[in-house]
Amino acid sequence: INAEYMGLWSLHNEDMRIALHQHNRLMRQAIEKYRGYEVKTIGDSFMVSFHNSKDAVSCSNMIQMTLLQAEWPAGLLFNENCKQVTDSRYGTIWSGLRVRIGINCGHADMEYDGRTNKVDYYGQNVNLAARIESIAYGGQVLISEDVYTELDEENSEAIYIGEFTFKGVAGPRKVYQINTVMGRQFPPNQGQQVSEIAAMDRGICTKCMRPCNHCARERNARSMGWRKGTRSTATSTTFSGNV
Repeated sequence: INAEYMGLWSLHNEDMRIALHQHNRLMRQAIEKYRGYEVKTIGDSFMVSFHNSKDAVSCSNMIQMTLLQAEWPAGLLFNENCKQVTDSRYGTIWSGLRVRIGINCGHADMEYDGRTNKVDYYGQNVNLAARIESIAYGGQVLISEDVYTELDEENSEAIYIGEFTFKGVAGPRKVYQINTVMGRQFPPNQGQQVSEIAAMDRGICTKCMRPCNHCARERNARSMGWRKGTRSTATSTTFSGNV
């Protein structure tokens, strides 16, 4: 749970009980619509697997929009972390609880838990989803590069936010943000971000953030575009969501 919400429980205990119930209901509606499998919940955090990246991102978009449009207890809306914010161009961009989501895709190990009669997933790809979620802000959806390469342009817009190293995950990883609610602005994401100098030393173009022979030779070259690659359908796509 985000640190800023700890104070909400002490200040608005009854309102938060109502809000958390609504949060869980709306989350599960979106998960069901996009054929997600609720692996487990820990407090207000959901771990969910999907058939593909597109479903995971579409579910995340629906979650952000339905939470934005929901009617929250009036007491919460007076709090700085839940207040309604309106943009002159885009209308209401903040209202109520703010959920952060991290998404990764790939093969995962699974194990049947006889106590819960459910399948649990684990492994590096699951860990990466959780690590990506941990650097997100409330109301923000972050995805791994593997998810980004699987998305088509009609599914969602994504912007590159940086390359990060995560505890327990091999090598630096590129992270992208899905622009779900237009008008929302976020501070730089906190994490062990790889510097541009380090990227250049490894032959990574700081414009397109890909290995690029031309840009490696021409440091002042113009930004170069690149086509998204294709890969086989992942066995599971997991997001970790947390208010």
